[in-house]
Amino acid sequence: MKKQKNVRAQREGNFGRDVGQGILLAYFAVMGLVFPLYYTEGYRNIGNDKFLLFRNMTMATLGILAAVWILSYIAGKGWKKGLSIGQALSGLSVTDRFAYGYFLAVLLSYLCTPYREDAIWGAEGWYMGLVTQLFFLMLYYVFSRGFFWTEKYLAIWCAGAAVVFLLGILNRYSVYPLAMEGQMTTFISTLGNINWYSGYVSVMCPMGVLLFWNSEKTRDKILSGGFCVLAFLTTVTQGSSSGILALLVLFYLLFLMAFASNARARTFLVVCILFGAGCQLGRLMRYLPGLTCNYESAVGELLTDTGLTLGVALLAAGFYTALCMAEKKKAFRIEAYRSFGRGLAGIALGIVALYLIVTGINTLCPGGLPLIGDNRLFILSEEWGNARGATWRAGAEAYASMDLLHKLVGIGPDCFAQYCYDTPEIAERLWEDFANERLTNAHNEWLTILVTTGLGGMVCYGGIFVSAFVRLLRKAKKETVLCAACICVYTFHNMVSFQQVLSTPFAFILLGMGEAVLRGEHTVFKESTPEKTVSGKSGGADRKRTQRGKKH
Repeated sequence: MKKQKNVRAQREGNFGRDVGQGILLAYFAVMGLVFPLYYTEGYRNIGNDKFLLFRNMTMATLGILAAVWILSYIAGKGWKKGLSIGQALSGLSVTDRFAYGYFLAVLLSYLCTPYREDAIWGAEGWYMGLVTQLFFLMLYYVFSRGFFWTEKYLAIWCAGAAVVFLLGILNRYSVYPLAMEGQMTTFISTLGNINWYSGYVSVMCPMGVLLFWNSEKTRDKILSGGFCVLAFLTTVTQGSSSGILALLVLFYLLFLMAFASNARARTFLVVCILFGAGCQLGRLMRYLPGLTCNYESAVGELLTDTGLTLGVALLAAGFYTALCMAEKKKAFRIEAYRSFGRGLAGIALGIVALYLIVTGINTLCPGGLPLIGDNRLFILSEEWGNARGATWRAGAEAYASMDLLHKLVGIGPDCFAQYCYDTPEIAERLWEDFANERLTNAHNEWLTILVTTGLGGMVCYGGIFVSAFVRLLRKAKKETVLCAACICVYTFHNMVSFQQVLSTPFAFILLGMGEAVLRGEHTVFKESTPEKTVSGKSGGADRKRTQRGKKH
């Protein structure tokens, strides 16, 4: 009798877990395949279209999960212990604690804002208000506790991204397979503005590249390699400079990882070859009849209209050949040069730090550095970085002008524009710099978070990403490294960009998926550990399922 009860409880627990997994997998698939391609009236209302679909999907998914949670809790079968409030608050990781802190910071910011009505959903067209921030956190939580995944699941997202990237490449070369109302050169594919497109690329491009990095089967290598070519080409041609920053960060990470083994070094060289191939494909397209590149950027033109990337690809191919020959003779192991690689990476970081220091000094004391003079590249003026100088200055001035309370709690979720345009000194400068274009954020994610949710919110938000990155790299599994790389590229990209519905939800889902791997079997949607049966063994089917859950 006792054996039958135990077996029944295990099956009910598995059924409950399967329901949660199925719900999240359906949401995961729709986000990857439908969401990026969805629109109703072309570009005219594409921001609203995307947000409404995201809002409705997320509310429905979380509502269904909550209903299953409540019914399972009431029934007290299978999930009761796993879904108790005590379990939810116990065993929290560092990242979990920062997430809870950000949750409290967002709520406190909303309670203290003078723009209560605007803060619920956020600025029109952006909608990064209270509800959306809570959506992000809830996505992190449910995916970290109830989603058993493998790398193959990410192919779903990459399939949707490949279609988006292909359309983006064709659009950039004046081919429009889809009739999109409100078409302009600054709008691209089915995502809209190039800055929004670049945000989506900052998550999907590193994901596809890391899938290639981890692939072992020939078929997987070919498919993910083709994705890499599309991703590289669309990144260098889409027009937003922030996409180039994302690529630099990605290659920086891959360079460091290449010193782990000869196999990793070879893969890094192949990625370099694929990058060159993507850029040279763009060069070829420039000369094909009927194709015209309709949005030029200095870096994009350099990479796709010269032989520079061809040289990079040939050089990488030469190193690859030499490495293979040395390996056959067992005469070279790149692990011995790991400190050299880290040294080169350190020099690169030092150059960036030196540039920032010199720019800061030259901005505060114009002409104080004789060798630099009045070179605009080294002066943080309003024009610097495609007007990032003006947006960052607005963010800094907004925060400096707040009283102590709002410095701590912020002016309200997504209420950056309301506060800036209600502050006469800042508003006057914004009208001079941007005329009729309304500035809704500082074009620096963390600076915007600082203004909208205060010092506490910014510390917790940054802590989510930094702690997750460090913990995922320490685990050093291929799944955790993939999540860490995507999170890192997204974060650096958004140092010159902003939260938006086409990138931030994906980042939080990846945060949750990475946390799920770190947690191992300890998931809310998994049944509690079954008691042993009379024979001293638990059900074989349940044991097998548990092992599959552990592999991720």
